[in-house]
Amino acid sequence: MNDALYWIKTSGKLLEKRCTETSDKELVKVYIRDTVGEDYNVPTLGICKNLEAVQAFDFPERCVIKPTHMSGEVILRLNGEPLDLERIKGWFRSNFYDRWREQNYRDLEPKVIVEPLLFDRVDVDDLKVFCFRGEPKVIQVDMDRRTRHLRSLYSTEWELLPYTIAHPVARKVDPPANLSEMLSLATRLSEPFPFVRIDFYNDGKRIYVGEITHCHANASESFIPASGEWEFARRVFGKDGFCVPES
Repeated sequence: MNDALYWIKTSGKLLEKRCTETSDKELVKVYIRDTVGEDYNVPTLGICKNLEAVQAFDFPERCVIKPTHMSGEVILRLNGEPLDLERIKGWFRSNFYDRWREQNYRDLEPKVIVEPLLFDRVDVDDLKVFCFRGEPKVIQVDMDRRTRHLRSLYSTEWELLPYTIAHPVARKVDPPANLSEMLSLATRLSEPFPFVRIDFYNDGKRIYVGEITHCHANASESFIPASGEWEFARRVFGKDGFCVPES
């Protein structure tokens, strides 16, 4: 599986416009709106294109603050805490490609996006759907990310799979009541991409598309147990377990 992801990372495919635009946390919302509708977008409270705009922006007491041009960075403002301006300043100086070599991030404009705290919860479960040639294949559920990060993998029929990626297995949970709607969204959003991961926030009633991920974990996460990597790859790519994911 990681070989396939590494091929994606180094093939030049990530430089395609549809990959770069859907990697930008502001621009991806245009694609989501045009493909499945504005109701599935996380609301945007503000976009700041430089540190001066950040200093002038009236941040809500409870909000989420992220760079649009990076991955994995986030500030949760829960009770009107002072902003960590040094950290945000570092975002404007950073190019995610320089460190991780994911080409879809190389030419993105540094910006900061401000969003509401979804479902008014600090630690919302992430549901991430791995898709191959427009078909959902595996659902990854991440739980308790702010405390002890746990993770489970499910089939699209919500069968718990006997392996995980990088993090201990989470307790088994029931499928969201709107699972079929979420998988339908993943199908529509993944259609233009040979291989992609569509990330959702879902409380069983409302579904929001968090982001679109083209190279899971920079092609670097280990499976637990190691044999799970082949099983995962077979489930995604078919019986041979490996496929160069071209369109």
